[in-house]
Amino acid sequence: MVGSDIVIYMFNNKIYKFIYSTNCNMCGSDPKDQRLIGRRLDQRQGLWPRRKLGISTSILRCRQCGLVYPNPMPLPESVAQHYDVEPGEYWQESYFRVDPDLLRDQIQTFVRLAGRRPCGRALDIGAGIGKAMIALDRAGFETEGIEPSATFRRTAIERMGVPENHLHLLSIEDAAFAEGSFDFINFAAVLEHLVDPASMLAKIVTWLKPEGLMYVEVPSSAFLLSRLVHLFYRLTGADYVINTCPMHVPYHLYEFGLDSFTRHGKRAGYSVVFREYFPCAAYMPRILIGPFNMVMSWTDTGMQLAVWLRKG
Repeated sequence: MVGSDIVIYMFNNKIYKFIYSTNCNMCGSDPKDQRLIGRRLDQRQGLWPRRKLGISTSILRCRQCGLVYPNPMPLPESVAQHYDVEPGEYWQESYFRVDPDLLRDQIQTFVRLAGRRPCGRALDIGAGIGKAMIALDRAGFETEGIEPSATFRRTAIERMGVPENHLHLLSIEDAAFAEGSFDFINFAAVLEHLVDPASMLAKIVTWLKPEGLMYVEVPSSAFLLSRLVHLFYRLTGADYVINTCPMHVPYHLYEFGLDSFTRHGKRAGYSVVFREYFPCAAYMPRILIGPFNMVMSWTDTGMQLAVWLRKG
């Protein structure tokens, strides 16, 4: 990310540095292609954000690729400030059971796109307590993982039985594997947390073997509910949006458009070979969940965007 620091200060018992960015991180388009869409508070906003006190940052959307991001970007003093917590604070006891169907759809898609059964080496990025690693091993891969949280890694090893030498205590920024190491990389629910997703994605692609596949799942910048709330805010005179949440759980810094990957791939050495959107109307009244999910499925305006990337 190209940018300049503006200030370091503490709020909510957390220390942040705010950095201005210039060009779009994913497609590289210049500042004139970045459109201001609203502001985002350091807390959940609800329907009436103007009634709340807090610190806000501006949210921009790239006209070229659809990337949505805060500018200036609030960066925590350390990764541990946000994520280094005990797993029990995140999940109930039932979470530690590994569903036999975990990653079933991803495995089936790998078989279809690769034209062969799962085998060879796989990498799970942001392995957490190791559930995806276990699922990939069961499918036929020899799996390694990287996880930046010491508490999560310890739980994966001690409670989930993940081999200690297969799960590395590393951030993506510090991780290093030989070029062409893996047949498949699972990279879900991580990219949106990274300060510089473009450079990290370009780095990770080099770890794939020729024609290797990577599964990436991220928040979609086309999410229908975000658009509807945006419209409601405008009608009530508020200049806020609910896109991203850089200063509160789950600390999303980016939302991505499909073009974010197609344009970036031309520079980073990969192509998008399959994509799908996952709807989610969980925040709607129960009676509207079914209809809204159908609309999102028909219009590619679901909450999550999943892309399959092939090296080369």
